[in-house]
Amino acid sequence: MKKFGLESIARACARHPWRTLTAWVVVLACAGTITVMYLGGALSNETSFTNDPKSWPHHM
Repeated sequence: MKKFGLESIARACARHPWRTLTAWVVVLACAGTITVMYLGGALSNETSFTNDPKSWPHHM
């Protein structure tokens, strides 16, 4: 019976380095796609400043 731990993962990665590299590329591509899909609107660098003194909380 093989144990599933860090040692077995490290051995598998050492035996198959191209599979490991391919898996990391796929994981990073999926993470980037998910980030763009769900956080695309929130991750913008567009800013708008207000010059309305009434918008300050202490002026209410």
